[in-house]
Amino acid sequence: MSIEKVLELYGIGKKKIEKHSESEERAVWTINDMYILKESKTKNAIDKNIKITNMLIQHKIPVQNNLKSLAGQDYIEYNSKYYALYEKIKGHTITDYFYGDYEKQAYYIGQCIGRLHVGLKDIYDETDNDEIDDSNMINEVNGWAHSEIQDFLAQGTVSDCETAEFSKLLRYISSDFAELYNMLPRQIIHRDMHGENMIFEESNFKGFIDFDLSQINARIYDPCYMCTAALSTVFDKEEITKWPLFAYQIVKGYDDIIQLTDIEKQSIKPMMILNEIIMTAFFYKYGYQEIAHTNLKMALYINKVIK
Repeated sequence: MSIEKVLELYGIGKKKIEKHSESEERAVWTINDMYILKESKTKNAIDKNIKITNMLIQHKIPVQNNLKSLAGQDYIEYNSKYYALYEKIKGHTITDYFYGDYEKQAYYIGQCIGRLHVGLKDIYDETDNDEIDDSNMINEVNGWAHSEIQDFLAQGTVSDCETAEFSKLLRYISSDFAELYNMLPRQIIHRDMHGENMIFEESNFKGFIDFDLSQINARIYDPCYMCTAALSTVFDKEEITKWPLFAYQIVKGYDDIIQLTDIEKQSIKPMMILNEIIMTAFFYKYGYQEIAHTNLKMALYINKVIK
């Protein structure tokens, strides 16, 4: 079935189709600059996205609205692939985290993530969450990620000094931080919280997109992930000097909505490092050694500059 045929099942005739992104698991198109069409190889990803977005709408959290087909279906299934159509939220994503009054913007972003988490917490408390993955990132570090990192470090492309520092961080995260991690408040989170999954119109927040990776995890992972996503855009650039204040304001804005526990405040830095450890392993596993090395260096940088 062609994309045009899928769109006919939604009653969309004349079409301007632009592919937005594609990976092994999914593809995304913009249709007539009015809709977003998502293709997934797994039914669970489509079901999860639709379930979460529909419930967030009920909780008045701004997200993409899922549109039904002419037959009243939430998605179209064909040839082991699943297609869902959403209204496109008008506006722009964040491509420059450090433009203008970046501290004010970071604080606002943190507040937006906090408000999203209020809605996601209500959903977590009110519904059966069997369809949503329950993630333990310490188990990942001690499992598949550990073996990938050991292989990566054995390649000899990382300096002895970096290897020693990173190995020390890995030991701390996999053992000492594990106790704190298991005490952190958990709920449904976005799991892919970066600027391209938030829509703004000028300086006003319009909505969140892309809940395909949502899972149950420590809630502070989302604001921490946003911080590391911003860091990745300026690593080895002059703007990196702005990042510590940016990260501080993200957490401050989030805290003002959520009210972080003392354990969460202690865990901000190790959670960022934990994320970079997993990203190092992930990119090495899929053959991106240079990016893996950058994530390794980001972990060392975070450990150095965040108190």
